[in-house]
Amino acid sequence: ARGMGAAHARMLVKEGGKVVIGDILDDEGKAVADDIGDAARYVHLDVTQPEQWKAAVDTAVGEFGKLNVLVNNAGIIKPADVAATTAADFSLVMDVNVRSAMLLTQLCLPAMRAALADGVVGLDGLLAVASPLSGLGNRVGREQVLTADAVLAAEARGEGPDAAPPACADLLR
Repeated sequence: ARGMGAAHARMLVKEGGKVVIGDILDDEGKAVADDIGDAARYVHLDVTQPEQWKAAVDTAVGEFGKLNVLVNNAGIIKPADVAATTAADFSLVMDVNVRSAMLLTQLCLPAMRAALADGVVGLDGLLAVASPLSGLGNRVGREQVLTADAVLAAEARGEGPDAAPPACADLLR
């Protein structure tokens, strides 16, 4: 609902799209949707809670008739060295930055295929950082997201999971 997510929503609407903005920052998300106007809706979306994803997809299809593009933009950073990384922090980074992108894309694929969708855009806030990220969870998460995005995009195109090259993370850098 701010930063990259708000910029993506505004750009998509400027190009003629309609958007559903999902975030845990309700006041900020509603403000962005209100500022954009009739082409935007806001839904509360905690990407670690799968039951909330269906409501977001249902809103897109119900309000706008179809789902063409998914932008996975959720991402968190928990900088810490290996010794200081807790299991809970590592799990949270993986849940937000990797697991949510895969499961949300999986949920959206039927609606996107039905709409002959344009694509899946996998963006995490952590990937926008130009310098190397610190912290075990952040580094592992970055590689996992890059690989998952390539596989998910191949499947969204109907090519199957093996269409993405094994070294796809290297290709996407």
